[in-house]
Amino acid sequence: MRFPRRRTAAAASVIALAAAGLAQPQVAHSSSHRPTPASSHRDSSRSVTLLTGDTVQLGPTGQPEIRTRRNGISYAVQKVANHLYVVPSDAAALLSQGKLDHRLFDVSALLTAGLDDQQSKEVRLLVEYSQPTGRLRSINASPTRFAKTDAAAGWANLVKGQRLAGSVRKIWLDGKRELSLDKSVPQIGAPEAWKAGLTGKGVKVAVLDSGIDATHPDLAGKVIATQNFTQDPAGDQFGHGTHVASTIAGSGAASGGRYRGVAPDAELLDGKVCASTCFDSDILAGMEWAVAQGADVVNLSLGGTDTPEIDPLEEAVNRLSSQALFVVASGNWPYCTSPRYGVSSPATADAALAVAAVDKADAFADFSCTGPRLGDHAIKPDITAPGVDIVAARAKDGVIGEPVDENYTKLSGTSMATPHVTGSAAILAQQHPDWTPAGLKAALMGSAKTNPDQTLFQQGAGRVDVGTATRQSVAPLEGSISYPVQTWPHTDDELVNRTITYQNSGTADVDLHLVAQSNDPDGRPAGTFTLGQSSVRVPAGGTAKVTVTANTKLDGPNGYYAGRVIATAGTTHLTTVLSVEREAESYNLTIRHLDRQGGPIQPVETVVASHDDSEAFDFAYDPVSVVRLPKGKYVLDSYIRLPTSDDRKDRAFLAMPELDLSKDTTVTFDAAQAKPVKVAPPRADAAPYSIELGFARGTQLSFAYLTGTSFDGLATAQVGPAVAGTDFASTLLTQWCRPGEPMGCDDASPYHYLLQWFVPGELYTGFDKAVRPQDLAVVKTDYAASSANDRMEMGRFASPLAELPEQPVGGFSLFPKLPSESTLYLQAKGIRWSTRYREIIVDPDSGNWGDGTEFRASPRTYRAGSTSVEHWNKGVFGPGFPATDQRLSDPDRKPWAGRDGDHLHTDLPLFTDGFGHAGFSPTDEARTTLTQDGKVIAEATETAGVLTADLPAGAAQYRLEAEAKRNSQNGPTSEVSAVWTFRSGRTAVDSALPLSAVRFSPALDDHNRAKPGWVPVSVQRQPGSAAQPARTLAVQVSYDEGKSWQPAPVRRHGAAWQVKVTPPPGTAYVSLRAQSADRAGNTIDQTVVKAFAVSS
Repeated sequence: MRFPRRRTAAAASVIALAAAGLAQPQVAHSSSHRPTPASSHRDSSRSVTLLTGDTVQLGPTGQPEIRTRRNGISYAVQKVANHLYVVPSDAAALLSQGKLDHRLFDVSALLTAGLDDQQSKEVRLLVEYSQPTGRLRSINASPTRFAKTDAAAGWANLVKGQRLAGSVRKIWLDGKRELSLDKSVPQIGAPEAWKAGLTGKGVKVAVLDSGIDATHPDLAGKVIATQNFTQDPAGDQFGHGTHVASTIAGSGAASGGRYRGVAPDAELLDGKVCASTCFDSDILAGMEWAVAQGADVVNLSLGGTDTPEIDPLEEAVNRLSSQALFVVASGNWPYCTSPRYGVSSPATADAALAVAAVDKADAFADFSCTGPRLGDHAIKPDITAPGVDIVAARAKDGVIGEPVDENYTKLSGTSMATPHVTGSAAILAQQHPDWTPAGLKAALMGSAKTNPDQTLFQQGAGRVDVGTATRQSVAPLEGSISYPVQTWPHTDDELVNRTITYQNSGTADVDLHLVAQSNDPDGRPAGTFTLGQSSVRVPAGGTAKVTVTANTKLDGPNGYYAGRVIATAGTTHLTTVLSVEREAESYNLTIRHLDRQGGPIQPVETVVASHDDSEAFDFAYDPVSVVRLPKGKYVLDSYIRLPTSDDRKDRAFLAMPELDLSKDTTVTFDAAQAKPVKVAPPRADAAPYSIELGFARGTQLSFAYLTGTSFDGLATAQVGPAVAGTDFASTLLTQWCRPGEPMGCDDASPYHYLLQWFVPGELYTGFDKAVRPQDLAVVKTDYAASSANDRMEMGRFASPLAELPEQPVGGFSLFPKLPSESTLYLQAKGIRWSTRYREIIVDPDSGNWGDGTEFRASPRTYRAGSTSVEHWNKGVFGPGFPATDQRLSDPDRKPWAGRDGDHLHTDLPLFTDGFGHAGFSPTDEARTTLTQDGKVIAEATETAGVLTADLPAGAAQYRLEAEAKRNSQNGPTSEVSAVWTFRSGRTAVDSALPLSAVRFSPALDDHNRAKPGWVPVSVQRQPGSAAQPARTLAVQVSYDEGKSWQPAPVRRHGAAWQVKVTPPPGTAYVSLRAQSADRAGNTIDQTVVKAFAVSS
């Protein structure tokens, strides 16, 4: 895997975003203590409003859909390395010029960071200026925020055409970061320093965190200044900052000194920059405040995902480190930058002292993120410290950790390791007040204790040892040296020299004995690093230099070579760690972009993605870009925007399904090769509402496509030959309707054309199709209203019958008002259709759409020329057992309630509609419980109808209860409950439990109302189960929404029943309760409150 070198502050022409975005590091406590938000709706979709005002929604299957869009704007959508980018056409040029932060368009990362529309109502930015200005002077930037409902206007104020407004240099995301002692303090040698009178006295340490509870006995009198940079109340309502602060400087008063901090006499500056998460702008303001307050050391036990470019926090750390040492947590798994490695930002800043975690036996903590640094593969982390099961002060209002007693709590994480190093730096700063922040960093690294069982990219220099650091008069000025990558082939590699400078703060000369050690990528000794001399004299009060040479011309495997220079003199022991990458077989790929006249063109965006490595990819933005990649197979796609004489932008989308990179290669994306894309439906008055074209590759679902509403200027081309097999396929999707609103489609349109084609092995070069009526299937649909919501979304998804990669396009969406009718014309040949109906709940404040009740239908095919009828959103809504292929998230089609061996699982569709569509609804309360002989075996309250349990092997009688309550926004049915009793024993395979459901089928109108009279009733058995036909049925009715119940007359007609409903005048709703038993003794007791409304 290859990446370009880490960028400087100036934009480079090629950016690799192997895992760019905002995936957040673990909060510094263990995951078992991490708050988990409840989910009331399985597979619920989430939406993100971009800086530009466009809203992107990801549904249950992860397919993106641009839900609100602007006229005349098209969208480039790309998914690589589990990151989904959606780039509007009017942002493409600025993005390619490096003037917009990529993270602003990384939908998956924005969701991960909690910046979706459900959790965040604002767009938050950092606006960087070309002149020294703004509130954040360290990076010449100002925080900017506006409501997401005003995002389009905010975008228009910041951008003028293809330029940023005024003196704006770049727009960054105001990203979110997360807050990433009785034995640990002696472990790092602090008592030895205390004996020498070094306790951090007179040293100012800033803790930029969730605040400090200054009333805690261990922190009494410690805080000399405080500032709150958040919108939350002052103080520490989370508990993280207090724990960190006491690890640095706690007195241990509440424990008789047992939990004393590392530097107990240090002075604390309390900068609250986080609640449980932190915005970049608040952190930046806190950093500048800390330096202005005279902080010698700054603790940042927080972080976010790194990117190959230097982000605002990294830049600020580098700029401010001339005045204070920034000690930063390296981040915790599973929130590292990459699945393989990736220290979090801003620990990745050159000047930061990045801290990983070890346990009390110095074993590497399995949650701690490892190096190398993303982009240039430099050495990170720098040092380790204890970070497992750390006991420190418990804030009175804190909510995290495992409480030890009322004063202390236990936490784990690199956040806990970091203050051990911060306290050590405070001790060293007291001893050497004239040392620079860089000198403190190098001295702590140089004196660290190396662990031979850990790699360089786990431990950096090793575990901090402040006792040794304070005892030694000599220290290196370079704690680590990362050599530049040595490119393949290595027969012509040149020797690379670097210098280590040793400084002597003592009064006597010191003669250092020098040894260089090297290991190859497999951990075997190697001769990669050599010294220009074997010893050096460092004069008292002076410095001495030593040359270290890296030689990658030697035989050996490719990869990372680690080493260290060890300098000793008596008890003095100093280390500088080294790394150089011997590049694997790699080649230059030159990508040329041409306009229709054969000249260079910009803006362009080309993505190069590996066939074999989901993390290896690059972006190319310049007319001619060169990327260096390992030997292998790649897929390329290119999006070229072409100016026209009428100021319109034509769009060319080109793809190369397979490039076998085995030598230096040039690929040309020539817009002149792209041919027009055209589709004509049978109705001449129909207008395109949505156009999506693109491709998917392989099982990893890497994809790219364009989406828009016009075929004008749209062209495509295949570059290179088609590929055999089923690993690559392209698609064209287009939806047509009567033009109008909202979003270009009349919500009362009497017709919709849903057309999609799949092409295996290649991207079509142009497309021209006149669709005939006889090619289509006709589906007449009606949609009933069931609540105050008058809007719904009907999603239909086409998939090829042939074995092809899953396609990325978002499917077809209709947004009719309720109730309504529409005729759909579907492409039939070679396609299987899946359907999802979802009510939309509109937020009265923001106008944003949220998800209501969702129904699903079984995938099916249609015959060209056929006509069929579908009914949606009619009750009674209650428990049901439709076909299991309606479980979109379960390709194995498990039973709705089943037993596999001794494992029971349920995923009950408690709101199934009257036409057998599996129904799921957001709920206010949900509970599912399994009991045996009155003893609770398992209970769940997160998602209605979902439960898992492990059972004893023998056959036994069980009772399964499921209940769900919801508000009126989600339909008339306010409460559903069911109690099943059944007998079950160990099964050889996953088998359906013998459950049944009572289904009521009144003659409902399009508002889910029915007149009094006889209502058909049936008892539905779970498909594939051993449930027997129903033997008995009893029904009760309620006309006061479940407050009182009365028996209802029931009559039987063969296998079906009828129940008589006779509500008194003025009744609004009928509620229904039923009990049934089958011939095997399995029973169901079911209640539906507000089953249907009464019509006159």
